[in-house]
Amino acid sequence: MDVVEVYSLTIYADQMFLENFIMNFLILYMTAVFSRIEYKWCRVALSSAVGALYVIFSYVFYFYDFQRILWKILLSVVLVVIAFRLKHIKVFVRTLLCFYAITFFIGGVSFGLSFMFNIYTVQANGIIYVSDFPVVLVAGAVLLSMMLIRYLMMFWKNRANMEQFIYPIEVFIAGHQFKVNAFFDSGNSVTEPLSDYPVIFLEKSVFEKILPTNVMEEIERKTYFIEDNTWKRRFRLIPISTVNNEKSIMAGFKSDKAIVYLPEEEKKLEHAILVYCEGRLSKNGEYVALIGRKTL
Repeated sequence: MDVVEVYSLTIYADQMFLENFIMNFLILYMTAVFSRIEYKWCRVALSSAVGALYVIFSYVFYFYDFQRILWKILLSVVLVVIAFRLKHIKVFVRTLLCFYAITFFIGGVSFGLSFMFNIYTVQANGIIYVSDFPVVLVAGAVLLSMMLIRYLMMFWKNRANMEQFIYPIEVFIAGHQFKVNAFFDSGNSVTEPLSDYPVIFLEKSVFEKILPTNVMEEIERKTYFIEDNTWKRRFRLIPISTVNNEKSIMAGFKSDKAIVYLPEEEKKLEHAILVYCEGRLSKNGEYVALIGRKTL
C-alpha cells in the first residue's frame, strides 16, 4: 500500500483514490442530470477514475502555481470529454460551465460541513485533503448540494418565466401621465360591462398619486359619492367574479389612453378602465398593475 506523508498527516493512496473517484462520479452524474445530456455509466466511471488518479499524481509530482492552474483546467476539459463525448461546441461549453458550478457548489458545502463539525483538513501542492471525513457526511454534502441546486434552478426558472409576462405600460388620464410595470394574467378576462373596455388593475399607491384627496377618501370608504366632475364622469363600477365564483364590485376610472409596450410592438388602447386595488399585487414590488387578455 502506497503512503504519502503530508506534514504530520499520513495519506493512503487507495483511500484517496476511492474518495476522489466517488466525488468525481457524483459531480459528473449531477452535471449530466442538470445539463440534461445523455450519458453512459461506464464513461462516467472512467472519467471519475482519471480525475482520482490526477489527485494522486499531483501529490507525487510538484507543480508550480501556474502549472497547477493549467493542469486543472486541462483535467476538467478531459473529464467532460471522456464522460459525455459531446460533439457540439456550444453544448460542450455549457456542460463544462455546469461542471465547474457543481464542483464549486459541492466543494463549498462539503468544507462548510467540515468546519461545522471540526473535521481536520490540510493543504499540500494545491490540493486540500480532509482527514477522517465520514462517508455519511460526504453523502449529506452531496444530497444537500443537489437539493440546493435544484431549488435555485427552479427559483430562477420561475423568475425568468414570470419576467417574460411583465410589460411596461403607460397610462394617460385627466392630465396625468405615468408609466408602471404590469403583469399579464392570462386568466384575467375582466372588461367594463357596458363599453367592453379592457380593465387594468392598479395598486393603491398609484391612485394616491393621481386622485384628489377627497376622491381617494370616497374610494377607500366605498361610499363613492364623488363631487369632482373630472373624476365623476370617469367613475365606473366593475363587477368581478373570481375562480371560486365569488362576486364583488370594484371601483375604477376610465383613462384617456393606455399603451402596453410589448417586446416587438406597442399595443395602444383608446380607453381602459383603471380599477382600484387595496392590497399589493406583487410581493417583491416587481409590478404594480395587472392586465388581461382583452388588454393585449
